[in-house]
Amino acid sequence: MNIEHKLNQWCDQHAQMLNQIPGGVLVVNTQRCIEFCNQQLDRLLGYANGDLAGKKLWTLVDEEQVNEMSRELLEKSAVDAEPGFAIFKALAEVAEDHNKIWKIKKKQGGDIPFVVSFGQIKDNDHQLIGFMAIAVVAKELEYKAKEQEALSQEYKQALEALSISQKRYQQIFTYAPLGIFKFDVGSKIVDANQHMIDLLYSSREKLIGLNMLEDLKDKKVLAAVKSCLKSGEGSYEGLYKTLYGENRPLRGLFKAIRTTENKIIGGVAVFEDITERYEFKQALSESEKSYRGIFDNASHTIYILKKDGTFLNVNKAAENMYGYSVAEIIGKTPEFLAAPGKNDMSFIFDVLDKSWKGEPQVFEFWGKKKNGDIFPKQVSSTRSHYFGEEVLIVFAEDISGRKTTEMEIQRLANEDSLTSLPNRRLLIEHTNKLIQISKRNQTSLSMLYLDLDKFKDINDTLGHDIGDELLKSAGKRLVQTLREADTLARLGGDEFAILLPDSSDVIARNIAKRVIEALRKPFNIGAHEIYIKASIGIASYPQDGKNFKTLFRNVDIAMYQAKKNQYSMTFYEKQFGKEIYKRVNLENELSFAIDNEQLLLHFQPKISLVDGKAVSVEALVRWQHPEQGLLYPDRFIAIAERSHLINKLGYWVIKNAIATCCSWMEININLPVAVNISVRELMNQHLVSNIEKLLKEYNLPAKYLELEITETAIMQNTVMSMNTLSALTNLGVKISIDDFGTGYSSLNYLKQMPADQLKIDRSFVFGIQNENDFNSNDASIIRAIVALANSMGMGIVAEGVEIEAQEMFLKSIGVEYVQGYRYSRPVENNKLIKWFKKL
Repeated sequence: MNIEHKLNQWCDQHAQMLNQIPGGVLVVNTQRCIEFCNQQLDRLLGYANGDLAGKKLWTLVDEEQVNEMSRELLEKSAVDAEPGFAIFKALAEVAEDHNKIWKIKKKQGGDIPFVVSFGQIKDNDHQLIGFMAIAVVAKELEYKAKEQEALSQEYKQALEALSISQKRYQQIFTYAPLGIFKFDVGSKIVDANQHMIDLLYSSREKLIGLNMLEDLKDKKVLAAVKSCLKSGEGSYEGLYKTLYGENRPLRGLFKAIRTTENKIIGGVAVFEDITERYEFKQALSESEKSYRGIFDNASHTIYILKKDGTFLNVNKAAENMYGYSVAEIIGKTPEFLAAPGKNDMSFIFDVLDKSWKGEPQVFEFWGKKKNGDIFPKQVSSTRSHYFGEEVLIVFAEDISGRKTTEMEIQRLANEDSLTSLPNRRLLIEHTNKLIQISKRNQTSLSMLYLDLDKFKDINDTLGHDIGDELLKSAGKRLVQTLREADTLARLGGDEFAILLPDSSDVIARNIAKRVIEALRKPFNIGAHEIYIKASIGIASYPQDGKNFKTLFRNVDIAMYQAKKNQYSMTFYEKQFGKEIYKRVNLENELSFAIDNEQLLLHFQPKISLVDGKAVSVEALVRWQHPEQGLLYPDRFIAIAERSHLINKLGYWVIKNAIATCCSWMEININLPVAVNISVRELMNQHLVSNIEKLLKEYNLPAKYLELEITETAIMQNTVMSMNTLSALTNLGVKISIDDFGTGYSSLNYLKQMPADQLKIDRSFVFGIQNENDFNSNDASIIRAIVALANSMGMGIVAEGVEIEAQEMFLKSIGVEYVQGYRYSRPVENNKLIKWFKKL
């Protein structure tokens, strides 16, 4: 390699550093040609970068000026050299730095005075290959000592900056935490730092001089080197096989070294160890595989939505949901999957916009499958990142089943399960809507409240299945009698309501008559021909109520009056409300009476016809009203039943009856006490535990307590009644079936009842007025009841005995126990005790 070529390489390698020196820099070869001119000097002289490269030195300075300086230097150095080159030769022999004032020509004419100092440039073999001149502008041609000193100092600073820059470059090359090596145009490595040697597990001796195109087998490295030497740059990333055979993850960047003429004369490669990044990438790849598995196999449809509103990706579940392939969906917008006309797309995009702003959203969307089927789905969207890109993650779920369920729930919520008619909830909704329409149109609205009379008796005698079929048939018949705009609703049990829009009292009356006539016709249910009647209350908007609550309350009052007075229909009147107010007021007073000792017990003995002695005592409750005086049960028991005070009242009666019975024992009157139990009390799940608690509290043997229960009460719920009666019998409590013969009990159930005795109802006893009645129907019924009781091992008590003829008859047919006015009226406790003492 000749001297000029070596100097050219040196310039290319140090061009960046030379351009940073704060003065002008000129590099001249041994043939007096300019090899390099830094940007600072080009700018001062008016040349473009690279314009001076290859030109003779005389382009910038007069040859005569050079010769004059040569002679001066030759005299001092005694160097033998040809003219023109002498100055450089002399500088090489005399000193490495020397400064003179030069006049350097500008491109556009004229010159600039510079203080110029020269330095030698040698190659790695210390052979002189050229000279470097550092030029600092001289502000005046005549220099004073101080100015000369300042210029000299400026020169020294420039030279020092060059030295520092060279050292810094060398330090960077040597100590950089990256592997660096240089290679020539033949791809031979000419230099490498220690970090590069360590990366390749090699040594300097093995690495320097290694020809990458010939000695390396790594195809990626070869491609990077070739690209660098051809286009100026290249890159490498992969597992590099070191000289020891290990695979090491490396990444490299290759940059060409160029001459001032932009000719590539070699390159520099910078490598870094990417083991950590490679391992992360491997882990990421595994994670991506795992994610892809989850993404593709998720049961919910997942969409990845880009900022431009198109689908970036969807999972396999989308294919199952829509019938489109993933490829068919990617790149499309949500409209592609939307059912035409079923969605408010402006609303959908507004919701998605909120998601882009960081607000997760949940909404419903109607989709259309590839086969045209339309279905509802629930969609949730949230902003996220997908492999570095900001996206919306959208989850979708087919909710067809849920929608069907919701519709069914809505139907069930608004529909009576037995008759499929609207229920109370839907009646309220329709009434409120029709009230608004009537108010707007200034029209009337009527409501009919219908109750089937004695429906309970049908349930008790024929069974609930027959009763249910009757209700369904009645509902169908009622619908046929109504206008198309009318609404029939079942409110529960045997109660119906009819809503008549745009109707007068005349229309309401006529429809009520049609309903009554329709229900009078017999119903054929199974093998039974059943006749029923109804009681109807009628109320109208706006005169009887301006909202549902008031209107329904008043139509209920009207129906109650119709049933009470045994009328087929009754229109609501304001005085009805006053009666209801009295009843409600009496309910409140009764509750107060129970808590404040206004109640008392009267007692009536049961007598043995054998010896005339008392065998037990029946306790009967009375109310000592502070204003109305003594009230009998017929005034308040029904109220207690309707207001649910009956359990509270019944507990009071049992407790006080037990307490009184205990007080009798203290005076040697050891007689059981009997208490009447209503149907609501019998259904009370706490009845047995309450009685057991009271017996223990008063230390009363259970055999001294008798409970009298009507057969009708027992038949209300036979299973629960049997369980309760059995539990009471197990306690030792005696059970009597009261008013026997007036109900509709089944003999099959009767033989299973854990009862101790039957009480013949007073209505049959009343039919015996003299000896001529001993063969009457009433007498026959009494004989049958006695025979039934005897066959079942039950005792017999006849109620309502008032005259001698009745006593004679009962005694003649074997009735052992009686009760009635013939022996004693119900009396207070103190009077009963006196009665005992007379016996």
